[in-house]
Formats: sequence, structure tokens, C-alpha cells
Amino acid sequence: MQEGWLDETILSSAVSHAIRARQPARKRGTPMTRIVVLLQENKTPDYYFPTLAAWGAEIENRGHLRSAPPMPDPKHDRNAWVHFKMGDYTAATVQIDNDIVIPYYSWLAKQFTFCDHHFGLGTNSTSGHMLVIGGQTPTLRNPPPSSVWDLPTIFKHVERAGLSWGAFTGPDRYPVNHYTELGDPASQAHIFTSSDARSDRFIAMATQRTLPDFCLVWGPPGTRPDVEAGGRSSTRR
Repeated sequence: MQEGWLDETILSSAVSHAIRARQPARKRGTPMTRIVVLLQENKTPDYYFPTLAAWGAEIENRGHLRSAPPMPDPKHDRNAWVHFKMGDYTAATVQIDNDIVIPYYSWLAKQFTFCDHHFGLGTNSTSGHMLVIGGQTPTLRNPPPSSVWDLPTIFKHVERAGLSWGAFTGPDRYPVNHYTELGDPASQAHIFTSSDARSDRFIAMATQRTLPDFCLVWGPPGTRPDVEAGGRSSTRR
């Protein structure tokens, strides 16, 4: 049976390597038994996956690909965008060689589903995450952790279809903490938190082949897939 992957952008390499060892050989025409959506932010598909242009993806490969990620992480907050639009400085044009820097993510993108048409709202992080979870957002800012909205989520659609689900987040349960319908004890049992690779429930369940039917996975806070294992940045998920 084939496990399906929807690769939004990407998670951390530590998580990915735990799954690759358990991934069955791909067979044409076999049904999917799981959908796993890996989410990241603050970098474009053009930055992460330029070599996928040769595989038919809607990606621009400008050449001169970097064999290592830029350090420190280039500023990408609202203030940086405002100064760019004001002409205070030009935007850096940077692409990594994904086959060198993130080879396992390249393998996932080539073997499974690579989402090259995912669009954000051009604002803070939370709205983009809420669009993934429920197809709508009540905010264009990063609200306080206590902010909760009564909005539907894809998780409950999966549950009503008789399938299992899991949300894998950091210790703050962001961004699923903003949903009223995920606040009851039964729903909370499907939210798995971790602060590092050693405590990561996704790694453990993937290794044991006990992942739910549908998974949304956020990387640990502050991680960048393009940075070597143990590398950190100031970037939120």
C-alpha cells in the first residue's frame, strides 16, 4: 500500500530521515493509505526547489545555485518588506541546490506530490496556516495565543469521514490552538507536541508505522530545513 505525501514546503531533515527508512517501494496504481502534509514558511518554492523545474514543476531555476544556505537567515518580516517597497534596498535573489542541500526533501518532492501553486496573503504567518487548516482566516496578523475562533477545520472533515487525523506542532500547539472545535479533550488527544527531535511524536509514530490517516506537520520552532542538523534561526515555523 502506498503512503501519499503532500509536500507544501518542508519540515526538518531529522523528521524526514526517520520516515525514509520505513517508506515502502512505490508501485503504480496502488492506493494511498495516508496523507502527510509537511508545512514550512518564509521561503518560496523557487528558493527551495529550483532543480524541480526540470521535472515539470512551475519553478524558476535562475542558475548559480548555492551549495549551502545563506547565513544568517535573511530578514523577511513586514518591516523588511516595507523597506524593500520604499526602495531602501533590493531583495536578495538566492536559490539553493536542493539536490545537495536538502536531498531527502528533493526525493520526496520527486516521488510524491509537490505543491508549487500554494499562495499566501502576503501578510503575517498565522493567516497562511489557517488557510491550510480551514480554508479561511479571520485575521491578517499574528494574534495572541489566547485568540480562538469558531471556524471549521479539515481535521473534523476527516473525522466525520471515519478516518484518523493528527496535528503535529511545537509545544505551544500553534496554529491549531486558535480553533474552538479543536479545544475539547477528544480533539486535544490528536494534537501531538514536541520541542526537539528527541521528543518528536511524529518521528516516533512514523518509525512505528502508526501515523494517523491524515497528518498536518509543522517543524519545531526556529528550525530551517536548509540548515544542517542542529542549525537554528530566528524564523518561526
